[in-house]
Amino acid sequence: MSLSTPALLFGSIALIMLAYTNRFFLLARLIRDMHAGKSGESPETDRKQMPILRKRLHLIQHMQALGVSSFLVCTISMFLLFLDEHYFSEIAFGIAVLCLMVSLMLSLWEVLLSTRALDLLLDDIDLPKSSRMIGPMGKAATAQTGDRAASTRVPRQESHVSGKN
Repeated sequence: MSLSTPALLFGSIALIMLAYTNRFFLLARLIRDMHAGKSGESPETDRKQMPILRKRLHLIQHMQALGVSSFLVCTISMFLLFLDEHYFSEIAFGIAVLCLMVSLMLSLWEVLLSTRALDLLLDDIDLPKSSRMIGPMGKAATAQTGDRAASTRVPRQESHVSGKN
């Protein structure tokens, strides 16, 4: 193995770490907005998302830790090659690749959880549309039914005021 072999991972690891950091910042902003009440979603939807957001946050933390570990072990591999310790360098490079693979698997898991959170939002959008009734003030009021498909939208009743008695 030459010195350039572990060096090939540096560009990949740096880009992956950038992607992980962006996901972390977006998730942190979402959580801060939810805490400030600016999420724009119903409190029920926010509450349902909490376990998913916590899990995603922990996954991103582990993804980043494994990415940094991969970067560090890859650097150690290059240093060992510099010292002509080829056997240990190859072991270190294998560990670096393994850390990167586990990090990528965690990334896939986090994306799947993100999709579940979006499904909750879609459910929240579907529910009011299928069970909304228009109240006397023209504002939407949610119908309390057990079956979303069975509920229908009640048209708004408009009062016609005539000038004649």
